[in-house]
Amino acid sequence: MNKRILFCITLLSCILLAGTSPACTDFLVKATDGTVVVGRSMEFALGIDSNIVVYPRVTKMVSQGPDNATGISWQPKYGYLGV
Repeated sequence: MNKRILFCITLLSCILLAGTSPACTDFLVKATDGTVVVGRSMEFALGIDSNIVVYPRVTKMVSQGPDNATGISWQPKYGYLGV
C-alpha cells in the first residue's frame, strides 16, 4: 500500500475517532516550609452556575445532622474559599 494513502487513512482515523473528555486537573503545591495548597481546575465546556464563596477566618460553622438536627460546630483558624 502506498505510504501516502496509509498516512491519510491513519490521519483520518485519528480525527474521526478522537473524542472529548472532561479535563479537570488536580494539583498540590508544597512550600519549602511544609505548607500545602491543594486545588482543582474546573474546565467544563458548559456553564455550571458555580459561585465562589469566601469563608473568613474564625467564622463559626455548624453542620446539619440527621432529621435537620444541629450537628457539630467549629471555628476554623484560617479562612478559605469554596466553589
